[in-house]
Amino acid sequence: MLSLCRRPGLQLVQLKQFTRFVTSTPPDTSSSTGTRRKTRRSPAKRAGSSTANWKVPEGLDTGVKIKNALTKRLEPLRSQPFKVLSWYMCGPTVYDSTHIGHAHCYMKFDIIRKILKNFFNIRLRLVMNFTDVDDKVILRSQQLNIPVDELTKKYEAEFLQSLDSLKIERANSYVRVTEHIPAIAEYIQVLVNKGYAYHSEKGDVNFDSWYFRQHHHSGKLMQNAFKSSDARKPPFGKKHSADFALWKHSKPAELGWDMEWENVGVVRGRPGWHIECSTLAQIAFGDHVDIHTGGKDLLFPHHENEIVQSEAYNGTEQWVDYFMHSGTLMIDGSKMSKSLGNFITVPELLSKYSPDQFRMLCCMTGYNRDCDYSDEEMEKASSTLASFQSFHTAAI
Repeated sequence: MLSLCRRPGLQLVQLKQFTRFVTSTPPDTSSSTGTRRKTRRSPAKRAGSSTANWKVPEGLDTGVKIKNALTKRLEPLRSQPFKVLSWYMCGPTVYDSTHIGHAHCYMKFDIIRKILKNFFNIRLRLVMNFTDVDDKVILRSQQLNIPVDELTKKYEAEFLQSLDSLKIERANSYVRVTEHIPAIAEYIQVLVNKGYAYHSEKGDVNFDSWYFRQHHHSGKLMQNAFKSSDARKPPFGKKHSADFALWKHSKPAELGWDMEWENVGVVRGRPGWHIECSTLAQIAFGDHVDIHTGGKDLLFPHHENEIVQSEAYNGTEQWVDYFMHSGTLMIDGSKMSKSLGNFITVPELLSKYSPDQFRMLCCMTGYNRDCDYSDEEMEKASSTLASFQSFHTAAI
């Protein structure tokens, strides 16, 4: 059976439900030839915008407008002829079972991906990362008394199986933190050499937010994001309160890698969370990414910090052209999360409802809006799906 997004009749549902945030417009055409005009790269001047220096990407108007978190406005999605757009998606931290709050995010972007590919014929290459080492991973492995790699492989496989069971198309490729530790360390060393990072007394390497502000525009996703922390006293080992860890020294008996830093020596440690995605995206796509996505809970500090790291490393002012953030899945008025214990696993969902019924639930709100999950909402989604399936059957 074809998935919901592949059914021509039901594609219209997705387009209409997403229309306020992913909209289609007629592409620019010339009156004489009917061919699309190439648009020059020029600053997008937005009154009151936190990113008045955002530049419209070079290329042709694809006929799609998307809500860009960098400008907080609908912007035309542009691409060079025959180009494959690069798309980096923040993936899961694989330390526990996948719940439908995670699946909600990936389902919504799967819908958008299928619309762009199947309806607008836009070529895409999607790369997703797996965070397979961080504080949560280490703590969980200690609690279960199993090696970190055994833990992360188990939950990575479970995550992929969950996406398959929901008929969410897999990424074109996956990148894992532990497979690229030397590359991450080299990335950090470049930032140190350029003055954007420094070593602390306890062995960490931190990003210098103040130095970055002297050379770049900051606060691209959250206006005044760095300024908001200026009044706070910086924690031990950091120059400024907005500084964040690029490399964290390992505690005794804790997982780590021995890295030799210039003018410092060997420090056993592991990467910070934010630097992982900057390096992995660099490995996948080089110094520029067309589309970057994730849940809205990653907007700050994770994506903000990704931007400053990557623009400092590459010496650019626009590392990503389009940022998109999905809304949150809510249950009983609260975010579904493991920490609150209010989550539902994918197998639990599929014991009551089909993948297409859950897909329809995700279609019934704009992709960057929060979505309520309950039996009542699922019944509404199921009823709506059944109506369109009946119409589609009758129409053909």
